[in-house]
Amino acid sequence: MRLVLILLGFFAGCGTFRPALTSPDEGGPAWTEVVSEHFVVRTDLPPDEAQRRTTEFEASYALLSDIAFRSTNPPSDRVEVVLFERNSDFHELTRSPMIMGFATTLDYDERPVLVMTAHFDEEGRRVFQHELTHRFVGYFMPSAPIWLNEGMAEYYSSARVSGDTAVIGESPGITVTTSFRRGPEVGLSELSSATKLICRSPGSWVHDSANSPASWGHLRQGHGATLTSG
Repeated sequence: MRLVLILLGFFAGCGTFRPALTSPDEGGPAWTEVVSEHFVVRTDLPPDEAQRRTTEFEASYALLSDIAFRSTNPPSDRVEVVLFERNSDFHELTRSPMIMGFATTLDYDERPVLVMTAHFDEEGRRVFQHELTHRFVGYFMPSAPIWLNEGMAEYYSSARVSGDTAVIGESPGITVTTSFRRGPEVGLSELSSATKLICRSPGSWVHDSANSPASWGHLRQGHGATLTSG
């Protein structure tokens, strides 16, 4: 019993049991703001880590802007990003451990805001680029139907550079590595028809996890992918 009390005291001292969304005034971490060319990042990460994340965000922005949304009239507003160092703080907002990020707008204007966990591993990068693609689609194609918006976000979420090749169209669980030179194989049984996707309402969309992969598949087919019945 004494050992348990010692361990509880140790972890409490390390902040392990800090309640979710604890403000700095109540003992939570200080928040940092980093402003770059395309982003305003607000986070409870340490300042040096916040700067590194912002640099990574700019690299993703440049990649998507170059390979998918090149324009002489690009968006001029900075994208606001809110990053939570702890998953528990982020999930206190979403009430779902399955969500790693989401896009929204501020009530007082239409500026896009991306809210995410701070982990920028492979999955985190995909989530960020998925949400950032929504920002581009909203700017260049404000009337895009949800199936196209989600399909493009899924399609470009995996965008990356490998040597001298831009790799796009990868999607976890559905496709093998692809590039501009080679398309993936997708089982037809995994895809909803384009007609069904077009008829889906925004409300029903979020309740079916197969909608985004199906939209991705139809977009990938339009880019020359090979669809198989296997």
